[in-house]
Amino acid sequence: MELGERICALRTARGLSQSDLADALEVSRQSISKWETGASVPELDKLLKLSELFGLTLDELVTGKTTKAPAEEPPEAAQVPAPPKRSHGQTVAGIILLCFAGLVWLVLTVIGGFLEGLILALPFALCGLICLFVRRRAGLWCAWAVSILVDLYLCLATGIRWGMIFYTFRWEEWMNYIRLAMAWGMFAELAVLISATALCYRREPMARTRQNLTLLIVGAAALVVLWAAQFLPIWNWAPYWLTSYALQWVRAGLLAAVLTGLVRFRGGGT
Repeated sequence: MELGERICALRTARGLSQSDLADALEVSRQSISKWETGASVPELDKLLKLSELFGLTLDELVTGKTTKAPAEEPPEAAQVPAPPKRSHGQTVAGIILLCFAGLVWLVLTVIGGFLEGLILALPFALCGLICLFVRRRAGLWCAWAVSILVDLYLCLATGIRWGMIFYTFRWEEWMNYIRLAMAWGMFAELAVLISATALCYRREPMARTRQNLTLLIVGAAALVVLWAAQFLPIWNWAPYWLTSYALQWVRAGLLAAVLTGLVRFRGGGT
């Protein structure tokens, strides 16, 4: 039996999916699939983790020469650590955020109005739900959610969007330089957010396959198309602020996805 087949058999015997094993080893599911099909071989540190997870020595895992079948192993060796779960602190944070959102909505509804309370309570409620239902990188997704909501509020209340930075060299004094400075601040925040997203996923390498390379090329091409689409007259058929806002965040999300994919692809194996 080859190493990949052995990994698949050991994983299946313990009732683990490829995603469960990938989470336990902090790799991508595609890496597990490539190991099991023989398209690639785990690195030494991953082999050591696999041997610990399956309760085998490194020699037993690699060569398959064992004195006992996996089913005959003692209960202590058969126990495999569960994939990382949502921490207790994250659950508590989610509950606190939801309670705080309800308090903010109640107080501001009484003082100001229903809409004001809803607008200011929404970021806390959304972050609370993310903490409760997202198992990994909840902080990153909270940052994305809050950035989008704050950007939407500024767009509706003041008309300021980070896309205004592209008019820097055509900006005139009557347009108010403070608005331009705020747009640049929003752009800097978005740049940090995109960089943080790529860094968070850099340890989950993407296999260097033709399919993944094609996905990256298609994503980059779509980004160029969306960039050019903002100049088409079709956007005049709908409210400008809505189409402009939606288009700029679709571009930002796609840019983050492409850059993250490039970082993962560069760190992936063949």
